[in-house]
Amino acid sequence: MVRGAAWILCREKFMNKIGNGNWDATQEWKSLSLLGLGLCFIGFGRYVIPILFAGAIEDIELAPDNIGDVGGITSIVLGVFAIFAGRVSDEIGHRKILIAAIILFSLLLGISGTVQALIVLIVIQLLAGALNGCYVPTSFATVAAVSKPSRRGLNLGLLQAFALLGRLLAIVIGVLLSVSGSWSSVFWIIAVLGLVIGALMHFLLREHKEPQAGDMVDATKERICWGELLRSRNIVVCIFATLCATNCVFVLGTYVLVFTDDAATFGLLTAMIVFGGYLGQISWPALSDNSDDRGRRPHAILGFIGAAVSAFWLLGIADSTPSLSFLPLFVCSYFCFGNMALISGPITAESAPAGLVSSTIGVVVGSVAILGGLAVLVGEEAVIYAAFDPSGEFSLASGVSSIAAGSVILGIPLCMLLKGPAPLETGEKPETED
Repeated sequence: MVRGAAWILCREKFMNKIGNGNWDATQEWKSLSLLGLGLCFIGFGRYVIPILFAGAIEDIELAPDNIGDVGGITSIVLGVFAIFAGRVSDEIGHRKILIAAIILFSLLLGISGTVQALIVLIVIQLLAGALNGCYVPTSFATVAAVSKPSRRGLNLGLLQAFALLGRLLAIVIGVLLSVSGSWSSVFWIIAVLGLVIGALMHFLLREHKEPQAGDMVDATKERICWGELLRSRNIVVCIFATLCATNCVFVLGTYVLVFTDDAATFGLLTAMIVFGGYLGQISWPALSDNSDDRGRRPHAILGFIGAAVSAFWLLGIADSTPSLSFLPLFVCSYFCFGNMALISGPITAESAPAGLVSSTIGVVVGSVAILGGLAVLVGEEAVIYAAFDPSGEFSLASGVSSIAAGSVILGIPLCMLLKGPAPLETGEKPETED
């Protein structure tokens, strides 16, 4: 039995290399698993602290309105660090950034459970956003580099699904901690898990300078300056297309209460958004891996069309039969989260210039985070009320649905501007200037 198992293992390794340019599938899945666990941990830490803010308003004298402001500023800090950390990781190596970010984040999470001073918690939240910004583009670039082209969409979708899983765990554990009031010991236990993930990265994660990484990074066959990234049509389109999908999800998720006043129905609607998004992140980018010579662009366009149809469906039933809103919310969440993962992941990575994959992903993710943070600070709620409430023609539910629909409709013509097939698949060099 042992000899048979050994033979199967050797045969699997051999088959992984045949016809794949000596592709190391073991390292591919190892990198995905480690970086996914790290992203889950960082996603948990980033979202559990605001939950504890809400549960400790009386203890730390934090006004409820200020929680959103802290979140908006944190998003801007995340975006700034994503842009610059992506460039630094391309220069000094991805591994150093990833390990340092996960270890420092673990220590911050442990400390956050031991303090109640308002200013300290806010500083910790901002630092957590900065480390999140360092980790995200670097992890995306690493997974893109080690992934076989026919699995790149699947792997990047799975990686981003880990982040959503971390958010779900943050909601559950954060609520339990708020009720029990026992913060310190639990936070240090969770922090130790982060340190363990960092240790595993140190021993198991390699700096990807093998041919498979080189083929990905050098796909465009041309080196350009970092500042010229925004001259690429694909990169600019990726920024605003991702923002369209993100805004739709943000509006629907934030104002889901306008569709019902029943607690049970509210739980169902929230669950549909979460599960639809989780399924979309895993499956939608993976479906684009089997695209023909037109590349991934048709999938991005189709994703926005599906999101727009479901948003108009939601608009049609929001006032008459709000109890059925869970169906269009699920579909819209599926396509929006799926397109977010597809555009910010494989499409951005495959549009990157030589040696600037992490930088390119950092620019896209960071720009979306900064613009999203500014929208939170400006107050999208005020825009919704001002645009729809005073006239009396629309209910607030209709206003939310209309803004969500408008966001994804804008994504359709934007994705039509994407340059065609992935450069790695065709050997062609994408244009960096219009």
